[in-house]
Amino acid sequence: MVRREVQIDPAVAAILGEGERRQEERSLPRAERRQRVRDRSRTKLTVDLPEGVIEEIREVAEAENVGVSSLVHWLLVEGLREYREVDRLKKEAARSLKFSYNVVVEGAGDGDA
Repeated sequence: MVRREVQIDPAVAAILGEGERRQEERSLPRAERRQRVRDRSRTKLTVDLPEGVIEEIREVAEAENVGVSSLVHWLLVEGLREYREVDRLKKEAARSLKFSYNVVVEGAGDGDA
């Protein structure tokens, strides 16, 4: 007798996976369930920063008694606001196949940002 492999539509598999995830979360403590909900609503971005900039961000966050993520969020929003008002960046030619320019950041720690 020949056994047929059952093919599941990707949409159906996604729905089943969602149900399994919900079932698993029901067994977690309330605080951990809430944390997972918060984490799902976040969008994460990884960026390369010079070590000097990272150290300065940590120092400011500690001095202000705020989280690093909330400080970086505020710094980015303020930087974007200023960019919209000034609408110019100092740029230099990049040594990259993907990008034509790098932004020049004066006094920004060590290395390229």
